[in-house]
Amino acid sequence: MARALNPAEIRRLLARTLRVALDGGAAPPALLERWGAALAREASWRAALLWDGVGAAVGWALRELDLANLAPPELESAATEAYEQARAQSVQQTADLVRIGVELEGTGVPAIALKGSALLIANLVPA
Repeated sequence: MARALNPAEIRRLLARTLRVALDGGAAPPALLERWGAALAREASWRAALLWDGVGAAVGWALRELDLANLAPPELESAATEAYEQARAQSVQQTADLVRIGVELEGTGVPAIALKGSALLIANLVPA
């Protein structure tokens, strides 16, 4: 008989899923089996996604590994929503950076975007 996962087990499952997705390739059978048997209260899934701040990453990993059909619906829904929101925010921030960069360049003001967003701008190099 299946039992509900405790918070540490939920976090380990999410961490393993992220690691496999980042490594590329297909999800191994053991991970598929773990997701197939994953039981927890909706509040526990949401807590793991929100408190740990991994909702968007888990949404991406579930999509990348084609695990959405195995993940509990409440987790899949919350993770997918977090992923889509993060993706939309990233697209908007990139567009804003490009627009601001063009405006500053047009006035002759040298500018450089700092942090990871800078790597998204084609006319800047990390150095």
